[in-house]
Amino acid sequence: MGNDKPTFSLMRVIDAIESASDEMRWFANTETGEVECYCDPLFSGEEYDEGAFEGKEWLALPDRHDRDDWRAMRDYAYALDGSAGDELLDAIHGNGAFRNFRRTVERLGALQSWYAYKDERICELAIEWLQEHDCSWVDDRRENARRDWRALLPAALSMSLQLIVLDSPLSVCKYDDVPESLAGKGFYCLVRTDEELSVVCETELTPAGAIAREDGFRALKVQGPLDFGLVGILAKISSALAEASVPLFAVSTYDTDYFLVKEEYLDTAISALRQEGCEVVIKRDSPFLRRL
Repeated sequence: MGNDKPTFSLMRVIDAIESASDEMRWFANTETGEVECYCDPLFSGEEYDEGAFEGKEWLALPDRHDRDDWRAMRDYAYALDGSAGDELLDAIHGNGAFRNFRRTVERLGALQSWYAYKDERICELAIEWLQEHDCSWVDDRRENARRDWRALLPAALSMSLQLIVLDSPLSVCKYDDVPESLAGKGFYCLVRTDEELSVVCETELTPAGAIAREDGFRALKVQGPLDFGLVGILAKISSALAEASVPLFAVSTYDTDYFLVKEEYLDTAISALRQEGCEVVIKRDSPFLRRL
């Protein structure tokens, strides 16, 4: 006799493992290649023949305990490293672990990466089961089920950020009109809205006539240029500073982002960002700032 073993659909086995629950179990027929479900009648409201899968040709597929969703979340957190990984580890301890984990992943902008990671783990589990039982299969996974989870991480989690601490103290001011003496002098940023006109500039070059003024800021510049498609940069840095109780004032330009913190918080901010995995350089000859 030739090899008349059936060929299983890998996608079908993956879907079965992914949907397995306390109320739903899946079985594979080693003679026909069928994959069928047994569902608890109390859950589904339908009658099922529990003995239908007792034949030697029927093998139980991995269930939710084999899938171990909590362990998958933990391993994903370990794989991320840094503060993002620590946040996810914190989220899965205590009540509401699955809900808290999803909220944290979503906030980090890594939801698609997590889905791809979970798909990869379930695929590995399915292939291990098929190999263990000497089954043949065809890899008929959909294209979106073959994604690299690391490639789907937001840039803030996958790239190494460098921030430069600019030397000159800055001030944040409010004016009625654009100061004439502002143009062409040093580092400044101007924002006009229907309600106000705000100016960020070097403290020693601040024009007279401000109706409100806050001094004592230092700027941390994200080394750019940054692509407009990048996500998570602001969230990563602001989250790190928030955890360290550092207030910030953010300014974005075409090429990059600047984070202003008060001088008294600068050392704390640098320490928090370095713990986050960012490189922080203190720059004292920036061409973007006028040196007095």
